[in-house]
Amino acid sequence: MALVLEAATQALEIEGKNAADIQNYEFRDVTLQKALIVPEDDRGVETLLTLRPAPLNTTQRYESRFEFVLTSVVNENGADKFTEHCRGLIDVDLELHGKWPTLARIGPKR
Repeated sequence: MALVLEAATQALEIEGKNAADIQNYEFRDVTLQKALIVPEDDRGVETLLTLRPAPLNTTQRYESRFEFVLTSVVNENGADKFTEHCRGLIDVDLELHGKWPTLARIGPKR
């Protein structure tokens, strides 16, 4: 979950928001499918975190709500095996926007 917190913070900073304005984070609809076990050998485990703005509908998205998926990949017998570990939503409550996530338009500006 720490990966998701950091990724959401960085995504907002890329959009020009200030991390100091973040009041709290709220996880929603989180599904934990399988534990991520990190082996004790030097090979470790490769993880992939996908984070994208959560859509409200086909023309708008939440400005500070993101969908996430955490996946790992291991090579077994020469083939990559992907395992999904968790997925869900994260809301980032910004001081400037109050309690509810604000909306942003998807696509070209008009």
